[in-house]
Amino acid sequence: MATILVGFSRCSFIHYLSMDENRPPDTPGQYNAQLHKLRIDTTNSYQLKAAYKDSLSNNKYAINTWKLSHNGSASLIQIRLYNINGELVNAYEQCFGPLWGNSILKSVPDTEVNDKRISFKPTLLTDLNLLNIPDSKRLELYNERKDYDRVLLVMYNKWSGWYSKHVLKKARKYIRHNSKYKFLFIKVDTAPKM
Repeated sequence: MATILVGFSRCSFIHYLSMDENRPPDTPGQYNAQLHKLRIDTTNSYQLKAAYKDSLSNNKYAINTWKLSHNGSASLIQIRLYNINGELVNAYEQCFGPLWGNSILKSVPDTEVNDKRISFKPTLLTDLNLLNIPDSKRLELYNERKDYDRVLLVMYNKWSGWYSKHVLKKARKYIRHNSKYKFLFIKVDTAPKM
């Protein structure tokens, strides 16, 4: 029971750090610098639209079924895996617990997961609407998915420290480990100013 409480309190604490409205917004230079430090390519590196930060907790965009049913706030640290049709096939939210204990980065890309913790309503197209990019770039990214086996979208922010670094490094390792597959790797900074 204590482990569960610690997990929830960590999740809530990281959510609080990520949502602090007094923090300045990250600039593209700042969030790309964070990726550079981790040796992660900054191609397809974007930022969440400020107006959509709370949208990750609503029915259209949320992946955590428990939080949806309990009106909880979503973590801003997430991994979403889509197939070539833009359908969500696996996902992870920091509040699910340790990343190594979850199947998203254990399964091979052609495996679709049936996990009751995950709402499969979000799609790549709906999730691309969350990004602070022009409509033409959104359409280009959506069409580009056809050139890949899977689309891996990682949401992170520098305020969460180790947790964001961990999901980014694990995602990079997953892509390298599954090098026979082609991934469209999208990185999304979730620390815009409200």
